[in-house]
Formats: sequence, structure tokens, C-alpha cells
Amino acid sequence: MNDILVAVLRSGMAFLVLLVIARIEGNTQLSQLTYFNYVTGITIGSIAATLSIDSSVSEAEGLAGLVSWGALSFLVGWLSLKNLTF
Repeated sequence: MNDILVAVLRSGMAFLVLLVIARIEGNTQLSQLTYFNYVTGITIGSIAATLSIDSSVSEAEGLAGLVSWGALSFLVGWLSLKNLTF
């Protein structure tokens, strides 16, 4: 029973962090996504799935990975808006 509770809590944390990252990244229709945004979305989903399922990855490591990947993708998107050559 304890393993089930841990899996549910880890999935809930991953879901909440994904929700926050998705809200920060903004609403974009699938046809308007760039290749970078598409790959970023898949990668963030993969990190969240690993956090939810793999018990060898601690919650802090998984959340750090999600937050850092989301922050880096946001930074790259912001830089590409400010600098056309970027």
C-alpha cells in the first residue's frame, strides 16, 4: 500500500509541475509549434514520466530536472524573441 501512495504522490507532483510549465510556456496550437517547442514538450513529458514511475530517481532530482528544463526552454524562447540571429 505504501508503494501505491508514493506513486500517486509522485504522479501528482509531476502533474502540477507540468501544469505550471505549460501555463508559463503559453498556449500554442500544434500547427504553430516549432520543432524546438515540440521536442521540449516531449522531453518534459518524459522527465515527468520518469519522475512518476522510476523510484530510483528522488523527487527532488526529478523536480529539479523538470524545472531546469522548463526554465531553459523559456530562456531560449525569450532570447529568440529578443535576438533574431539567436
